[in-house]
Amino acid sequence: MATIGEGSENIMYLNAGSTIGKVQYLYRGEELLTAGLVEGDITGMQLDLSEIEGSLDFLKIRIRRYINDELEADNIYTNIFTEVYFLNTAFEATGWHQFNFYQPYEWDGEDDIIVELSYQNAED
Repeated sequence: MATIGEGSENIMYLNAGSTIGKVQYLYRGEELLTAGLVEGDITGMQLDLSEIEGSLDFLKIRIRRYINDELEADNIYTNIFTEVYFLNTAFEATGWHQFNFYQPYEWDGEDDIIVELSYQNAED
């Protein structure tokens, strides 16, 4: 199992023992700018995984622009995403993991974005 986040603010569990998982995160444009991103291609991302073992099959990362103020808990967005990462991914240690996108996401330097992570492990 992997926890993405820091301290007690864990925001997602990636569980290599689970057969399926999906989560969506909203990143505000101003947060991205404050973090040092600039308009143009986003070519990868890093996640700080505090606990991990095993691998995630068919790990997929997709990104889309978003214009509402917050994500709605009862509405999972499924369309208008750009798939940027799709790979069986093994995790050998905790800490920062780099995910290099096979296709960049072009960010306009202003809009909020949703980043979706999903996986589907084979059943035992």
